Amino acid sequence: MAQRRRAPSTGMTIQQINSQIQEQLVNAGYNPQQATAILDMARRMSRGQDVRVPPQGRFHVPDIERVRNVLAAIRQRPDSSRRILATEFGLLHGPERSRIQAISVPRRAPTRTYTYQITMGSRTYEVDCNRQFPARGMTSLQSSRLGQFYRAIADSDRSVTGVYLVTASGRRQLRGDSLQQFRAGYVQRFQRMQMATLRGQETPELITISSIRRREQTPPG
Repeated sequence: MAQRRRAPSTGMTIQQINSQIQEQLVNAGYNPQQATAILDMARRMSRGQDVRVPPQGRFHVPDIERVRNVLAAIRQRPDSSRRILATEFGLLHGPERSRIQAISVPRRAPTRTYTYQITMGSRTYEVDCNRQFPARGMTSLQSSRLGQFYRAIADSDRSVTGVYLVTASGRRQLRGDSLQQFRAGYVQRFQRMQMATLRGQETPELITISSIRRREQTPPG
């Protein structure tokens, strides 16, 4: 009886995955040492370890989080690693650079970062976003700021660029599990509030949200 041929795997070795990620980081503007450091930080974050990003490294935190997400996706679907690297890696920001003014080059429009403080039970987060979620006063839960955030989080529309756990001393802490904990907690609590509204019950205040900061940064070039 002829042996059944095994379908070729579309997976990759760890070395190949690391090599391709580092190559994409270098193409985004990081040097090889920075690319290796980002991969190491992302790997530790994916294991749930706390990571302190050195300020002198000029790393862009969303790039570290993106590599972390890619590693997590590959771990869940190792046979799809080539497709994940090819289609789901996303656009990297590249290293942060000091501003350079050149008279002959027109200034690009400033980028805005909106930061919100969101409290759920005993946990408080600061969430950086690339767009504004306006407060709309007395309105429905769906169209309120809480509802706008829920749709952005549930749909993963990339409006959220950074999630930080706020410590008791008020410091922002980048943790490997901050994004997952924040997303899961927010979705669960908002759905409970939504269910109470649909049943005509008093809506419990399970989430509080407030705008605390807006920053503008003019990109180089």
